[in-house]
Amino acid sequence: MNKRGKGRVVYRTIDAAREKVASILADKRVAEVINVEYIERIIEIPKRKYGDKPARIELTTRVQVKPFINLPTLKKVQESLGC
Repeated sequence: MNKRGKGRVVYRTIDAAREKVASILADKRVAEVINVEYIERIIEIPKRKYGDKPARIELTTRVQVKPFINLPTLKKVQESLGC
């Protein structure tokens, strides 16, 4: 989700990213083992004037996702599975 490139979805809001991450974790059945932190970045891009258009600053928003493994819960799950 943090990768950029052609054909990749860029999540502009934390809610959209949170919904997608929740569906992935539920699908893989690891929602209780992985904790996720969301970072929202607002980037200012200066644009020069062009023809009749004035100089301006465009704001773009990007959401970055950082997953963390919950070790105590992971150990409990491994013990229950007999690993």
